[in-house]
Amino acid sequence: MQDMLRAAKNALAVTMIWAVVMFIPGFNILGLIAVMLPLWSLHELGMRGLGEPNNGFFEPTQFGYTLGGFIIWLGWFLLFLVVQKLLKKGGKGGSHG
Repeated sequence: MQDMLRAAKNALAVTMIWAVVMFIPGFNILGLIAVMLPLWSLHELGMRGLGEPNNGFFEPTQFGYTLGGFIIWLGWFLLFLVVQKLLKKGGKGGSHG
């Protein structure tokens, strides 16, 4: 449980940093693609209201950006959770000096 809480806090911090970086020109294109592609896929599967395709891009709605932020948070959360488990597993078996 402690690992999940730590991973959730770390994921929230990274997601907030990602949201601030989205305001920087140039970096916002990468962030938009990270949000746009999963939302576009969900839109094509029939989940409407996330945004609309427009001239080869997918323009998310406010709900789409919120869901995209959750997708980003969930990805970081799972990554931090797996990394913590691997670090704990790796630290148990070795000799400590």
